[in-house]
Amino acid sequence: MMKWRFHDTIWVLGLFGTAVGAGILFLPINLGINGLVTVVVLSLLAYPMTYYSHKALCHFVLSSDQKGSDITDVAEEHFGSRSGKVLTWLYFFAIYPILLIYAIGATNTLDSLMVNQLDMASPDRFWLSCGVVFTMVGVILVNEQKVIDITSYLVYPLIAALLFLSFYLMPRWNTAIVFEVPSLSDFVSALWVCIPVMIFSFNHSPAISSFAKAQHLTYGDQAGVKADRILQYTAFILLLFVMIFVISCILSLSPEMLAEAKTQNISVMSYMANVFDDPLLSTLGPMIALMAIVSSFFGHYLGAKEGLTSILSHETSLFRLPFGEKIIHHIVVGFFLVTLWTAAYFNPSILGMIEKISGPITAIILFIMPVYAFFSIKRLNHLLQKKKHLFVLLIGLIAVTSLVAEFWR
Repeated sequence: MMKWRFHDTIWVLGLFGTAVGAGILFLPINLGINGLVTVVVLSLLAYPMTYYSHKALCHFVLSSDQKGSDITDVAEEHFGSRSGKVLTWLYFFAIYPILLIYAIGATNTLDSLMVNQLDMASPDRFWLSCGVVFTMVGVILVNEQKVIDITSYLVYPLIAALLFLSFYLMPRWNTAIVFEVPSLSDFVSALWVCIPVMIFSFNHSPAISSFAKAQHLTYGDQAGVKADRILQYTAFILLLFVMIFVISCILSLSPEMLAEAKTQNISVMSYMANVFDDPLLSTLGPMIALMAIVSSFFGHYLGAKEGLTSILSHETSLFRLPFGEKIIHHIVVGFFLVTLWTAAYFNPSILGMIEKISGPITAIILFIMPVYAFFSIKRLNHLLQKKKHLFVLLIGLIAVTSLVAEFWR
């Protein structure tokens, strides 16, 4: 077995930081309203879901004959150029709804802070949403590299604050959720709906392409073995951290309170700051929520911008349209400003968007596409681990079909 190196520790922290973001602030709400049994079952599923899916995607990227290939290059190599284009679109649509979610979340968090902590009147949502979206996009347009540097450091105090609050909440734990026992039908539909949110909250697939390339450059033919160990540690630490936070929040609130937080369309931190008479929670809750949402927004904005720019550049050159880089840049920025502002103003359900859009699309890329490649492409059959990959495929299909559960409920 190869010796563990500092390089490996850095990647564990990097992948962990990619996964930990605003998503876990909404996960306790989604899990808690469905009862303790649902929480326990999904906690048991979290590690294999996270590890085996990211491992499959990593090995898919490493399967390329060309060194330094990213996930789109590998998809084109194995499936053809048309599939590479489809994957580019899927990547964009996996990231773009997350931006909408963060625009809504930032607006609602700021509104809640102003009303509940600062004792101000609720501002006009039209202008509040405008100010929030234009400020977040404007900041990153002014100095993109500086924003990247700052947000990469923000993840560590965010993790420390969430871990501290997980233990700080312990005196408030109660047994209300223990007596919330769903029927078998409700339990099955709850699992069905919660899995896309679990995928969203534990997802670090945006970093897997660069991670796989880095392991290949560092370890050569042993890249797959080393990548597996790094992903194992990442999944295990994520499971411990996320579920400690989730369970602490769930035990501190009743299912009815969590349902109210979902109705208000705010994160669990903002809700606890509003309902608990606790100066520390009132101060830290909104700050942590805003820090998590804004830092996650910046990272996802860059990914979505690059994806849409690439798509528009390809399409305009294909149809020989006279659009230069500056025009495309202005179109991309204008598109984001208008659509993010619209979403923030109309305030659709954040958890609903995760359940119906972000989770299912991420599942296609992370859970279904690599396993399909291992089954269908002869040269990749050696990567197939039937039982594990059938489990990954099943989880992916549950996530993609989770819309059906809405009609079952």
